[in-house]
Amino acid sequence: MELFEAIPDVLLVLECGEERLLALTEVERVKALAAQLVKLLRAQRDSGFAVSQLLSEYSKTFGYSLRLQDYDAATLPALLNKLCHVVKVNVISFHCTDKPP
Repeated sequence: MELFEAIPDVLLVLECGEERLLALTEVERVKALAAQLVKLLRAQRDSGFAVSQLLSEYSKTFGYSLRLQDYDAATLPALLNKLCHVVKVNVISFHCTDKPP
């Protein structure tokens, strides 16, 4: 356990009664999520998709739901803001008669 306590910038040692639990720091959780999103985006035909599809695409790809609270984000835009170094959100306007890009 001392080894894990020696790397506090990566791992947190949480105490729950007599039990000790390991957890990634928020910075490391965000890094891991960024890597997952890169993988997800690269798998798309145009290296992107609508923000409204993110949660379902994530769940389909990784087999579990993306939980915003795991990243201290209340909303999807707040989470994407934390990932601005990895994810670029473009606003694309089109008329109802147009096909989406």
